[in-house]
Amino acid sequence: MIAINAAKKGSPDGHELLVTANSYMTINPNVIKALPYDPEKDFAPVSLVFHAPFFVVASASGPYQSLGDLIAAAKANPGRITYSSPGVGSAPHIGGALLAHLSGTRMTAVHFKQGAPMFTSIVNGDVSFIVSTLGSALPLIKGGKLRFVAAAAPRRLDLEPEVPSAREAGGPPDYEVSTWTGIVAPHGTPPEIVARISADIGTALADPVLRSRFRQLGFQAAATTPAEMSALIHAELRRYADLVKRIGISAE
Repeated sequence: MIAINAAKKGSPDGHELLVTANSYMTINPNVIKALPYDPEKDFAPVSLVFHAPFFVVASASGPYQSLGDLIAAAKANPGRITYSSPGVGSAPHIGGALLAHLSGTRMTAVHFKQGAPMFTSIVNGDVSFIVSTLGSALPLIKGGKLRFVAAAAPRRLDLEPEVPSAREAGGPPDYEVSTWTGIVAPHGTPPEIVARISADIGTALADPVLRSRFRQLGFQAAATTPAEMSALIHAELRRYADLVKRIGISAE
């Protein structure tokens, strides 16, 4: 919030930019009351940088081999199946709440202030699962501490094609969670400057070495034009308004 407010008041000359994610641009405006910024009025979209799909991840030594196992346990024990989250309205929080909503179950969010305890709680079996990006979970998966339960998507993902989709793993067929990171400028930045920066980002993201490195981190490089990013933000604001209302998430 501090960074976003600082960027909102920045000089609209192309020298002050904000790297931000959809959790701040399209989710939080529908979750947090009296948000001190307007994602459409206070910023000029420049370009996306990457997309990051999500996976449902649980302890490798735990009882949940599939998404169907998690859902069955949640139906048998309402409220006792838990999922880790870095905060209200975050993508992992939305992901867990959406899974509960679509499966007709009641699951409990456990919010953490730091990432390491969030994953340690799952390894230790204190929390049942997390909806996570590949990059965050992969070290513990490679270390044999965590396991993929399913891709949080209606189809298998190119990043980990051997991981079953939500449907294949016994979950809701339309379950999907993803996030993106992009760059915006303060409102009033001249369109020609925004367009030039956007074009430069596109050139950088076309580099095969950079794209390969992003892929290793679980990201998919995704440059856009300013107009494309603006349309995405506008569409997601409406989609999350409906989703947040349906799954009942709110914060002060």
